[in-house]
Amino acid sequence: MSNNNLKFVSFNHVYLQKSWDWLNDEEIKKLTSTPDFTRQQQRDFFDSLPRKDYKVWGMEFDDNPIGVVGLKKITPSSAEYFGYIGEKGFWGKRLFPIMLQFILLEAKLLDIKFIYLKVRSDNQRAIRAYQREGFTISGGNENMIEMTMRVI
Repeated sequence: MSNNNLKFVSFNHVYLQKSWDWLNDEEIKKLTSTPDFTRQQQRDFFDSLPRKDYKVWGMEFDDNPIGVVGLKKITPSSAEYFGYIGEKGFWGKRLFPIMLQFILLEAKLLDIKFIYLKVRSDNQRAIRAYQREGFTISGGNENMIEMTMRVI
């Protein structure tokens, strides 16, 4: 599989529907710490876009939607990274470095100095991937870890 086939596209109604399915999958919901939400809450969120404090993109592989990536809680100096691959057949395919490279470029365009993320402390696979790409643990508790990276 060539990672050159991964593209970042506008978050549209296709991704809105896919996100409903992905984020209501029990495993993905747990890994992403997604709270329960209604279709109306999801539509309200979608209708609030675009926003200065929230940027979101769909990810496609060979023209097929596979996930979502973005920045939220954007301030002049920092933003929170989020992303997930909803199509489980693409898990473990080393797509995160490409996702992060894209987000770092977007963060630079916004003149953001630091990005951070929150990850469940029991999600060791994700923690290792984040550390491998340069995130360091900056805080947290027994349930959630916060990790930070400087945008260079």
